[in-house]
Amino acid sequence: MESGLFNNIIKVDNYVIKISKRDSEISNQVMDEMNSGTPEEYAAHINNIGIKTAKIQSSFMCDDYDILVQEYIDGVTIQQLLNNENVSTDIKVSVFEKFIYLYKLSEKDSNLCLDWNMKNFILNNDEIYYVDLTPCLYKDKIMNSKSDNLSQYRESYLNKNIQVAGILGYAVMSFVKYKSKEEVQIIYNKFLDILKEKIDFDLTKCTKDFNHVYFYKIYQVQEYLSSNITYEEMINNISNYSMEKISKYPEIKTNFIRTRK
Repeated sequence: MESGLFNNIIKVDNYVIKISKRDSEISNQVMDEMNSGTPEEYAAHINNIGIKTAKIQSSFMCDDYDILVQEYIDGVTIQQLLNNENVSTDIKVSVFEKFIYLYKLSEKDSNLCLDWNMKNFILNNDEIYYVDLTPCLYKDKIMNSKSDNLSQYRESYLNKNIQVAGILGYAVMSFVKYKSKEEVQIIYNKFLDILKEKIDFDLTKCTKDFNHVYFYKIYQVQEYLSSNITYEEMINNISNYSMEKISKYPEIKTNFIRTRK
């Protein structure tokens, strides 16, 4: 299980204790401006739309630490599975399709948001569990967040096209390291077909959303597959920008905006 927001995770028997000290300025902002309700309530709302979660045993604050005790879900994250070169492409595409089915389920609740980073989902016995239950994300709360520096985070939770672009970027990047460009292009096209069929996502109609870092990543992948840039240039360009970097450093945000014009 990967840590995400939590910087210390301890497994005890069938439970996981997640401990977080909010020592990141951006993490503090996200929690203060976008978190709403309790992990127990949040998990219940996610379960109500048909998505499985780890069961919450307790959640509380102690001094400056957020502490969450939840059920341990054995398995690998979706991102780990996609990164595993020993897993067949057919299995990976099948798991991606199941993952998109979860996204479709999430649309049942127009106020509920999930963080679709594939590190937040664990595959266990052919079932996918959402295990990152903080922050608790609801659109009505997120829309009230007004901090300009959090715009990339806000859009990643509120905008379907940006959410799906993030999923697509996480997925396709896992193949770029070890597959040929021709093979990656075939897999990329399969992912696009699944997105179109299952949730009516059409990348060609998302031009107004291109100012988000998730679309920047996809653009870099496309440039690499078209042989306009090298693999090293693609990796370097992608690493220059992240939601946290753009939110934290004004000069990086300015440079990023300049690249999108």
